[in-house]
Amino acid sequence: MIPRSGPGSRRQAGFALADVLTGLTLLSFVTLTLLNIYLSGITHARTAGVDAEAAMWVQAETDYLRWVGYPSVCLAAGTRTITPSSTPCTSVEPALPAEFAQATIQVEDSALGRPGLKRMTFQVYRVPGAVLYEAATYVTRLQ
Repeated sequence: MIPRSGPGSRRQAGFALADVLTGLTLLSFVTLTLLNIYLSGITHARTAGVDAEAAMWVQAETDYLRWVGYPSVCLAAGTRTITPSSTPCTSVEPALPAEFAQATIQVEDSALGRPGLKRMTFQVYRVPGAVLYEAATYVTRLQ
């Protein structure tokens, strides 16, 4: 017997165009989602590195200010702006890393209404006008 040929007897060979387009669409969504996650991770890693460097500089500056002592001119009340090229308070003050535009140190006398207690607020800027990292701490005069 010879098989009949006709519309009811044909077998489907391969995929329809709609199947291929649906598969490619799903593949592109998955690829774009994974690419977005990857790029976001790279951005967060770079930002975390810069934040860590700012935090390390603030910690070094805090340790330095505590080392020079309470009556030092470096701890005089007011706001001091530091740039990578500015003259340090003393020759051993930690230099601001070059990738930061500036840092400000604000010192307040008699913090919390207590004489002998100074509040230091640090702000580090990657670009002028946009605070990247901020920290505050206290230093006291030992009796």
